[in-house]
Amino acid sequence: MYDWCCARMEKFRRLPTPLLVLVVLARFIFGFGMGASLAAPRGSTWKPVGWTLMVLSVLLALAAGKDVLKD
Repeated sequence: MYDWCCARMEKFRRLPTPLLVLVVLARFIFGFGMGASLAAPRGSTWKPVGWTLMVLSVLLALAAGKDVLKD
């Protein structure tokens, strides 16, 4: 398990700059969406916006994730 994690971290370090920026952007969008979902009062329109942002960030992260996880 340790070797698998080390190999994935090394692949993450070797990502091209555009994919690395995409990963960082996806994490930022996820954090913003999580904050909007958690801080929104019940019945607010921000809760669906937060969930939409979180789903969007997961879709963005898949582009870089496939390069990191493939063997």
